[in-house]
Amino acid sequence: MDRVIAAWLALTASTATTALLTVIALRRDSGLTVGIAFIAASAASLVRAHTRRTALLCRIRELQTRDDLPES
Repeated sequence: MDRVIAAWLALTASTATTALLTVIALRRDSGLTVGIAFIAASAASLVRAHTRRTALLCRIRELQTRDDLPES
């Protein structure tokens, strides 16, 4: 869960930074590739964190159902 929260914070921060860079870029006619790269990296991190969390939760459920089976 910590990774998911950290990924959301990174995505929020990079989006805010890109918004600020957009304002500056519009005034200076410069590119936004750095901001877009930050957002892409943050979004990838978020997807990876959610995927890992889902896999771990599935594994927990699998182990719990194994424990619930009667022994033969």
